[in-house]
Amino acid sequence: MKPLRTLRLCLMAALLALTGCGQEHQEARTLKLSLEVPASHIRYSLSERFAEEVAALSKGTLAVEIYPSAQLYDNSGAPKALAIGSLDLYVANLNLLARFEPNADLLGLPMFAGASREDVRRVLDGALGTELYAGIERRLRVKVLGAHIEAGAETLFTTGRAVRSFDDIAGLKLGMGGTLAIARYRSLGAYPITMGRADLPLALTQGQVDGLVGYDDTVRAGKLWDTGISYAFETHDGWAAYLALVSQKTWNSLNADQQAALVQGWAAVVEWGRALAAEKQDQAKAINQQNGIVYYTPTAEDIARERTQMHALQSDLVRQRRMDQRLMEQIRHFLLASSTSVAQYDEPTP
Repeated sequence: MKPLRTLRLCLMAALLALTGCGQEHQEARTLKLSLEVPASHIRYSLSERFAEEVAALSKGTLAVEIYPSAQLYDNSGAPKALAIGSLDLYVANLNLLARFEPNADLLGLPMFAGASREDVRRVLDGALGTELYAGIERRLRVKVLGAHIEAGAETLFTTGRAVRSFDDIAGLKLGMGGTLAIARYRSLGAYPITMGRADLPLALTQGQVDGLVGYDDTVRAGKLWDTGISYAFETHDGWAAYLALVSQKTWNSLNADQQAALVQGWAAVVEWGRALAAEKQDQAKAINQQNGIVYYTPTAEDIARERTQMHALQSDLVRQRRMDQRLMEQIRHFLLASSTSVAQYDEPTP
């Protein structure tokens, strides 16, 4: 019996040695991160910085591999892939998650007209944002890794006709995307035309549209001043925000240290990313101005009239989009009470 017992002890010792050796020299697990945007986009820069932070914080046990330009999934496929666990990570545009979680479209509602970056942060960084993210986690079976990074607000760009107030919008044919933007501009008397970014230059050159609703960087990147864009009206609505999502299946398969590395890695990116996004928007605006685009900003009174006019529209949109009416009303009242830019020209609706 002694030889047999000795053999068993030797085998156990060898197994323990191998286990310990595996822990010391654990190979990095690779997590796939999908983006539908190219490597020149800010979301790629954010993802790249995130990957670096995760590698350092996980002590090399996690590696994030980035696939830009929809190499893996587009913006409709990525959330589905997260839900079933065939994708690990996705840095998402919050608004584009609305097809799965309607409340994610909140930044496109009229209550955010004229909102500042600080207003967006007050909502999303607080308890109301936590409730919003919990809904996204339930619907998509994901873990939201932390705070958002807001990319900027939409601006109205036009060719031959300057817009100096919301009253000047009536009658304009405008290229844009997004159901809420279409509803907002239609209520102002415009004729919205749904089109992608790639179709804008030809449509502008041929006079099929009088302008577009988009971001400063959209105009800069496309050099749309060459297609006739001459004026900009800063509506400060239609904010975009980015979130880092990890599949719940992937999250559950990680140990506590690796989970912490993902959360802390994104946290390390947030403030840097917010500053970068603001800087890029300012740079894009400056370049547009250098190329002859004249910017106009609505007055506080003008925005107040627009918001009052659109209050009924917002209620309709919330119902039509099956958004949480209670949550949206809480956010609206929170904005009125705490906003640095909205509360000063808007009054609570009884």
